[in-house]
Amino acid sequence: MLTNYDTLQTKSIDTEPTESVHQKLLFQAPEADRLSWYRSSIREAFAHKESIFLALPTLHDIELFSEHISKGIETYTIVLSSDQNKKTFIENWNNAMTTDHPVLIIGTPPYAIIPRADIKTIIIEHERAGAYKSIISPGYDFRIFLELLAYERKQKIIFSDTLTRVETIERLQQHELGEIMPLV
Repeated sequence: MLTNYDTLQTKSIDTEPTESVHQKLLFQAPEADRLSWYRSSIREAFAHKESIFLALPTLHDIELFSEHISKGIETYTIVLSSDQNKKTFIENWNNAMTTDHPVLIIGTPPYAIIPRADIKTIIIEHERAGAYKSIISPGYDFRIFLELLAYERKQKIIFSDTLTRVETIERLQQHELGEIMPLV
């Protein structure tokens, strides 16, 4: 548990303000297709000087996804997770806050609060995973937290999985969400 928060950078690098629009999208596709799409989307975001936060429900998912998705952009991929020792976590956080280049931040939902001004997209990967819900009462659902955070910050949010939850499909049918690719 991190106790000395004073060592964390809280002022992000200066970025030129860009027009942000809150969008809610659904991306249901096989994992290989999603990984391929993420890689090209990340590079496109970098070209537009935008960073991305990729939320994953478990530490195991973080390990797997960071290995596959960061190829070629290792320098600009930052992992924030609770299993990192204090020194590594502080180093990664401060690196995310001070690097001039856009970054891909991979972490569990609580780390989406990182106050980096150029994060324009939050991706909720494995959106159907039960691990997004806390088991301690009152049982917070971090997918809702991320959606509210994206709304407040005018960021795009993408709900993504091989098979998304029924509730998410219903939201698509009610036109609350747009599609990245048509559902098959």
